[in-house]
Amino acid sequence: NVVGYVGGQVMFGMASTKAETSGNNNTEETSSTGIGVGAFLGAEWFPWKNVSLSVEYGLGFMTSSSTAKSGDTEADGPSNTSIYLGAPSGILVTNGNDATIIVAPLSFTLSFYIN
Repeated sequence: NVVGYVGGQVMFGMASTKAETSGNNNTEETSSTGIGVGAFLGAEWFPWKNVSLSVEYGLGFMTSSSTAKSGDTEADGPSNTSIYLGAPSGILVTNGNDATIIVAPLSFTLSFYIN
């Protein structure tokens, strides 16, 4: 029994760090925010009732930006824009302008279902 599926995803993430430098009582802070969208399609095969093997392929877009603050000085940090093909992990290919294409093979998953 084989089942096909399609879907979409929305991604959002935030991160921050804060470190106090000893000696000069200076505080260093960094923060970043990222958003993205994607679509995927796949097929799932059930050789037995509670076991499946699936394969999935996707296409997505992600972008992030960051800021850094040291004492009273604040500056924009690096930003990154990524396009992924396949699973959202794999080999990073950078063109030198903070743009990245992530190329990965198909994603395979072996699942066990408990009823």
